[in-house]
Amino acid sequence: TGGYEPLVDTLAAIPVGTYFLELCTPRAGEWNALRRLPDEARIGVGMLNPKTDHVESVDELRAMPVADLLAAQAKVAAMPAAHYDMFSPTVGGAGLPADARERAAANPVPFCVGTNHDENLLFLAFDPNLAAATTEQWVAFTERELGASAAEARAVYESHRPGATPLQLIAAVQTDHTFRLPAQRFCEARHAAGAPSWMYWFTWASTAFGGIIGSCHALDIPFAFDNIHAPGTEMLLGDGAERQGIATRFADEITRFARNGATSWPAFDPTTRATLRLDATVELLSDPESGIRSWWEQSTTV
Repeated sequence: TGGYEPLVDTLAAIPVGTYFLELCTPRAGEWNALRRLPDEARIGVGMLNPKTDHVESVDELRAMPVADLLAAQAKVAAMPAAHYDMFSPTVGGAGLPADARERAAANPVPFCVGTNHDENLLFLAFDPNLAAATTEQWVAFTERELGASAAEARAVYESHRPGATPLQLIAAVQTDHTFRLPAQRFCEARHAAGAPSWMYWFTWASTAFGGIIGSCHALDIPFAFDNIHAPGTEMLLGDGAERQGIATRFADEITRFARNGATSWPAFDPTTRATLRLDATVELLSDPESGIRSWWEQSTTV
């Protein structure tokens, strides 16, 4: 999931990692989360000993009281981060090469990569400043984040998501920028390197919380493990008779992938972009929402 994707990148990028990865299913990975050295230096300041403002050695760090370590962790977690990367591995230093993601893309280990339709609704739906977002807020968001491309972006997203609320549109842009498009680019790079990948897109929307979280980040996990009736899952999933059918198909595909190193649908390639859509109706799509993908490819924003 998003929390372990940087670790997967790390393992796939170093020779020893291949011994740990026989095949991989990174879902909803935040593919931009690996840190660069300048960010490491900035974030490292936040891990200073709160009493002395510096740490001289690893031994001193190990000797710090747990309360001080937790205080430092909270300080780092509150720092602004473009990709929530404050605890991610750092590339370009002594431990990991600067081209870690490129090496991961070239790793021949089979990958099955997926994202959810509304990843960022999990983070936005309960934000009191955005829960009832207005059209004006949607416009302001695009102007701030997308600059000269804002008007075109709004037209593209509104045409592909008719009836979507301003909150859902904001979440859609963030989801694509952070999750879906980087995942697609990763699969493109793997295809160019001759490494096999398969893509899925989880679009079933939860009915929990009045449906405001949609197909949010982490929603697919109970389905992937066919564990939708485990205690506590109903709070996230809500109800729906179709849930078991989705869980059965999803778990069967992952089991098949684990056993055979391939899924039942075609591998990803930049021409057909085969993507299995997991919803009440499971279907194979070719380049879903191609207009949105094309806009991002032509945009100078990313």
